[in-house]
Amino acid sequence: MAHSELDPIKAGEGAQSAVSKPADNAPTRGAGTPKKASKRKNAPDRVDADTARAAGGKQKATKSDAVLKLLRSSKGTTIAAMMEATGWQPHSVRGFLSGTVKKKMELAVASETGKDGVRRYRITQDAAKAG
Repeated sequence: MAHSELDPIKAGEGAQSAVSKPADNAPTRGAGTPKKASKRKNAPDRVDADTARAAGGKQKATKSDAVLKLLRSSKGTTIAAMMEATGWQPHSVRGFLSGTVKKKMELAVASETGKDGVRRYRITQDAAKAG
């Protein structure tokens, strides 16, 4: 086969562009038009655990409840025990302690290292921070 028998490939002939373009009749949103918030159809209303308990309804225990129960024990708990109870990664457990327990719930969390070198966390008796 000689080179003269092969047709050179010309750019753009018969090839599709890698960048897809919207159809000519596709609706577009102007730069100043705000994006509409989507609303899920038939979405159940959310009820927090405290509201459900106050109403006398039974709600399954959450991972947060499991961690709080461990933290309220007199000896406290370790990161490993909280990870096992929830299935969370270590950084998620620490984030929950810092962001939710300390900041949102305003509970005092004590962190102590025992003689065995294992760090244990517990909610102290003076659970409410001084405001």
